[in-house]
Amino acid sequence: MKELKKVFKVFICGQEEKECNWLLEMSKKGYHVVKLSYPTCYVFEIGEPRNYKYIIDIKANSNISESEYLNSYKEKPCEYITNFKKCYYFRCDENIDTNQIVTMEVLKEKSLAYCSQIILAIVGSINMAIFSITLILSIFNLEKIHVTSFSNLTIGIMCLAVYVANKNKQQYAE
Repeated sequence: MKELKKVFKVFICGQEEKECNWLLEMSKKGYHVVKLSYPTCYVFEIGEPRNYKYIIDIKANSNISESEYLNSYKEKPCEYITNFKKCYYFRCDENIDTNQIVTMEVLKEKSLAYCSQIILAIVGSINMAIFSITLILSIFNLEKIHVTSFSNLTIGIMCLAVYVANKNKQQYAE
């Protein structure tokens, strides 16, 4: 059995190029990523140093099956490593021009769109939860409903409406 090493490292949306460069540097040291057990926990297999190039791609098209999506990368040729939600990690030999496969500009655009969807859903849900808690407290006469509570409701509804509209727009575009 090969020796494994866990490394905790945080990258945020839009830092895919930086993350790929870090994975390359780790590969040069003999640490080859095999799994993400959480978006901040990388599991590496310890081996011979290599100059692997890494690609992180976001599977935006939900109409394509995962097997079709992964097969498109085998043709490029890249090795599928792992994925976390919609982010897929691939490894290529050093002589492969990864810019021919996916450009960082396209990746950043996909990444920011994906992250903005997540942020909209979170902000909308938090605001709806605040309004719900305030409403429950007012029913038991523990707190009065203020204008700010209705602001939370409005913001929550607007964020969730934009989130749903964007989801529907993506489905029709695909």
